[in-house]
Amino acid sequence: MLSSASTPKLFTPLKVSDIMLQHRVMIAPLTRFSANDEHVPQDSVALREDWGRMLQTTNVPGIYTDDQIAGWRRVTDAVHAKGGFIYLQMWAIGRAAIEAVLAKDGFTVVSASDIPKAQGKIVSRVLTKKEILEYVRRHGQTAKIAVQKAGFNGVEVIHSANGYHQFLQTNSNKRDDEFGGSVENRARFSLLVVKEVTEAIGQEKTGIRFSPYGTFLGMRIPSGLLKEQFTHIISTIAEQFPRLAYLHLTEPRVGADRAAEPDCDSGGADIDWARKAWGEREGSPFFSAGGHTRERALETVDKYGGAIVFGRLFLSNPDLPLRLRHNVRLNDYDRSTFYSQGPKG
Repeated sequence: MLSSASTPKLFTPLKVSDIMLQHRVMIAPLTRFSANDEHVPQDSVALREDWGRMLQTTNVPGIYTDDQIAGWRRVTDAVHAKGGFIYLQMWAIGRAAIEAVLAKDGFTVVSASDIPKAQGKIVSRVLTKKEILEYVRRHGQTAKIAVQKAGFNGVEVIHSANGYHQFLQTNSNKRDDEFGGSVENRARFSLLVVKEVTEAIGQEKTGIRFSPYGTFLGMRIPSGLLKEQFTHIISTIAEQFPRLAYLHLTEPRVGADRAAEPDCDSGGADIDWARKAWGEREGSPFFSAGGHTRERALETVDKYGGAIVFGRLFLSNPDLPLRLRHNVRLNDYDRSTFYSQGPKG
């Protein structure tokens, strides 16, 4: 779609599968302290929905009890009441889990392999093949609950980014069975989950996120293998699931544990190869997240299309799309409130 002389492409409509967005400014899935001790999402989660954008959310809230589902329903109803759309990002955090928190519910830390996320950290128990397949099944079950009961427009599957994609990376996967040891085998878990979820709710309601260059939680596959691994899984998903809602990638200039300043540099790395692997896909766009300024966002959408995903700036600017469109000064965010409870968190 070509934008008019008066309307930059960033503020033109975008078709995301069965959804028509009014513009291309998204809010990222943000790790918030937004649930109580029973993992029930609180109403403050819904405070940051705005006109016509897609909201994605994540974090401690669960979606496996009646109270949790009811809590999410209040959130999704609030988003929809203002004309917004909301996807649930599903999270299986593996070795990133906090042992003491899991122990309260009778669980242990598990992962693809027994490689700790950092020196001195807990060594995970290695998942068996049976357990891996059970995780796959639960992703499909959760996707059904999210869409059919909790009112989400779709799901972003398995959070294949920011240190949680532990089957996909050699830093966390040293298996020698069908779930490790090669590019194809390391991608198997993710592909099985995408298959399970799309069969449960449809390709049109399923998106996926990757952060190939992220170093958070001991990640970042060796550079000689990085593009091969992620090109394989992205191109395979594009081929096997041609109606997937979207592909969401984090830019190399930013990580989950650090902010990208306006003058930050990506060190020469880019994600153009990922865009090429995904291809031009009507109704199945490419989302770019990480360190975007207004100028970067405008330039990126003009050059590549798709949408731009903002995170931290939405916290201090809930009207961010309007501010960006009219070039209004942005409020600075307060990092000290990021993991606090209540509306400020």
